[in-house]
Amino acid sequence: MIPRRDAQVATEDPIPQCDRADRNSCGANETCDLVYRIAPGAQQIEAYTGCVPTERERALGDPCSPDPTTGVPLSLPGLLDTVFRDPCGTGLICAPNRAVRGAGSCQPVCASGALGDVSAAVPCKGTNEVCLRATQVSEYCRKSDACDPTKQTGCKPGEGCYLRWTDDVRGLVAFCSRAPDEAAPEGTAGLGMCGPLSVCRPGSVCLGPVRKPITTWFDDVEANFTCRPLCSPGGGVFDSDAGTDADGGVTPGKCPANTKCEPFSESGLSFSAIPNPPYGQCEP
Repeated sequence: MIPRRDAQVATEDPIPQCDRADRNSCGANETCDLVYRIAPGAQQIEAYTGCVPTERERALGDPCSPDPTTGVPLSLPGLLDTVFRDPCGTGLICAPNRAVRGAGSCQPVCASGALGDVSAAVPCKGTNEVCLRATQVSEYCRKSDACDPTKQTGCKPGEGCYLRWTDDVRGLVAFCSRAPDEAAPEGTAGLGMCGPLSVCRPGSVCLGPVRKPITTWFDDVEANFTCRPLCSPGGGVFDSDAGTDADGGVTPGKCPANTKCEPFSESGLSFSAIPNPPYGQCEP
């Protein structure tokens, strides 16, 4: 799927482009909704927000299919393309549902700016939520899974518990995600490693150095953002000589030699949304 260019939506188009944040961008009895459009003979799906007739849509938590082309296509006068609309109501989007593999449900929509204009960002309302990719053209708010990233508990088999910053870069949330097939080793640098879904190994975190203000992390992303082992400051069972495990990495919850456990509180990050704080990361 690729986003639909503005120039492709003419004023006489049966489904003109609209702004979901503007309630007046569509006419009477119309709703600004995410639509998926396939032109005759085309091989790609174009996605954009367009004005479609208002109808009853699914509510928060209702099941939906991650494949947008499984519904009934729209039938409108003058419409030659095959068009499907997102089945969820205003402020919602069909997004992956961890409870049922391969299925989706209607969840709050958001916009981090990663898919388009940063000025059009729509943040998540909850302090324990993050804005993640739902499809190639949409994002949704996902709540913290309240798993334990140092003990690696609270997730399903095959998943790891990860920490990431909130959308406002003021706090941390814990969420479950399938562990990468090839996890990045400790010390792997670069902001690209950090998310939205980390490629670090479970038990590690991809943040800047907590001894520096968060505002300075982005001054040199290659140097500041690296995969670092998680630890628990003052826990009494974590030391600086943890050795290595069978995969050649640091034992979960412990710091390797020549590093020490720096608490996240040093950075000013809030960890009220993660269980069993305080947490920290291993730094030189």
